[in-house]
Amino acid sequence: MELVKPCNLFEVGGRMMAARRAADDLARLVARSLTESLISMTGDGVTVRAQSQFPVTPSRIKETSITTFICENQGTGRKGIVDFDNALCCALMERACGGAGAIDGPLEMLTLAEHRFAERIIALTLDLLGRAMHCSSDLALVKERDLEKNGFASKNLFLLTMTIETATFNGSIKVWLSEESMTFGMMENHVNSDLLIEALGQVPLPVSAVLSRRQSTLGNVLSLKVGDTLPLTLPGTAEVFVGGQPLGQARVVAKNNNLALELQSVVKADTQGL
Repeated sequence: MELVKPCNLFEVGGRMMAARRAADDLARLVARSLTESLISMTGDGVTVRAQSQFPVTPSRIKETSITTFICENQGTGRKGIVDFDNALCCALMERACGGAGAIDGPLEMLTLAEHRFAERIIALTLDLLGRAMHCSSDLALVKERDLEKNGFASKNLFLLTMTIETATFNGSIKVWLSEESMTFGMMENHVNSDLLIEALGQVPLPVSAVLSRRQSTLGNVLSLKVGDTLPLTLPGTAEVFVGGQPLGQARVVAKNNNLALELQSVVKADTQGL
C-alpha cells in the first residue's frame, strides 16, 4: 500500500503569500515602466495604475468592446491571453497622432491600423512584463485570433490589470498568464532590485532643459508677428527635466563646438512608488 505524503498547509500558504507579494511588486514595476513608455509615445498626461490578482480564473462572458490577443512564452509554449479595451486603443492612437484622445463610448471593432497599434502596445507591455519576471524566453504575441477562455477555466492564472488614464479617457489592458509563468525567477526569489533596475533601464525618457524664461504683457503677445524677435538672456544655469519631472540644475557649457549642460545638482529621486 502506497502512503500519500500529507500536504503541508503552512508551506503552501507561504508560497501563495510569496507569489501574491511578487505579483504586487510586479504590478507596480510594470505600471511605472509602461507609464514612461506611453508618455514617450503619446505625450504627457498618461498614468498607468496596475493591479495584480493570483490565483484567478477569467470570465466566461465575451465582451464585444474587448479584443482578445494570444501571447506565448516562446521557450515553453505556454499560452496566455491579453484583453485590450478597443476604445482605449483608439484613444492612445489618436494621442500618438497629435489628437486629444477623446473617444465617446465603447467600440465593438478595431480597424486594421488600430489592430496593429494595439499589437504594438501589447508587445511593449509583454516585453516589460517578461523582463520583470526574468523570463528565460520572450513573451510574444502569436497569430491565433480566437482562444476560448473556457480552456483556462480550471487553471490558476495570474492576472495583471493595467488601467490607463488620460485627461479625456481611461480603459484597461488585462494580461492572463498561467501559474507556471510565475516561477520564472519571480515567485521563488521575489522581484529583486536587479530586475527592477534592468527593466527600468530600458524605458525611453524625454529629456528637456529650460534655458530662459521671460515675462511679457498680453498686449505684446497679441501683437507678435512672424519675423519679430524676442530678446532673451542666457543664464549660467538651466532647469533640466526628465519625463516632465525635475532632474536638477545644470550649467551651460560648450563641448565640441556645441552647447551642452553640465549637471550641478540633482533632485533626490522618489522611489517610494517602487
